[in-house]
Amino acid sequence: FGDQYRATDAVIKGPGKLKLVFVPGGHEETKELEVYNFTGAGGVALAMYNTDESIRAFAEASMNIAHEKKWPLYLSTKNTILKKYDGRFKDIFQEVYDSQWSQKFKSAGIWYEHRLIDDMVAYALKSDGGYVWACKNYDGDVQSDFIAQGFGSLGLMTSILVCPDGKTIEAEAAHGTVTRHFRVHQKGGETSTNSIASIFAWSQGLAH
Repeated sequence: FGDQYRATDAVIKGPGKLKLVFVPGGHEETKELEVYNFTGAGGVALAMYNTDESIRAFAEASMNIAHEKKWPLYLSTKNTILKKYDGRFKDIFQEVYDSQWSQKFKSAGIWYEHRLIDDMVAYALKSDGGYVWACKNYDGDVQSDFIAQGFGSLGLMTSILVCPDGKTIEAEAAHGTVTRHFRVHQKGGETSTNSIASIFAWSQGLAH
């Protein structure tokens, strides 16, 4: 939910001030932040968001999976740069861990830790696995493809969406819709798509 995948972006054509405005639902004053003063030919702008409820649900789902697998959990962010945005992820994860999961993790012999995304990528490259990596939307989109190569390709790994309570899941083919093959098919060409990912999706759903 949120982040780059629900963001609003725009091309700025010409000089002018870019502002971020928040209008509260109650009687509080409007909050206005000056983002940048364009003085040249213009540029690009991006505004994105997330909610405490979504981040909390993400934290609960991540910790549920880690506890179920008996694997340590790592959250990666860039909170040194995005001090408030990524800092919110870090803070909420810590709150959820301290209030609901710390004793359960200790009893299971596992742990939770926050790491910078830079450090976590380096760790992932040299590690033998055996941990749960909680990534923000865009980070997960990119790093999952990198991790997939450890399985040979995207077609040889599972992709499962899990609700915070762990009771409801959606299993899908990790490679998505394979648009490149579909475009060839639309033109009347012959295609050959590895079906293993679809088999994995069904097997994971049935196993659940």
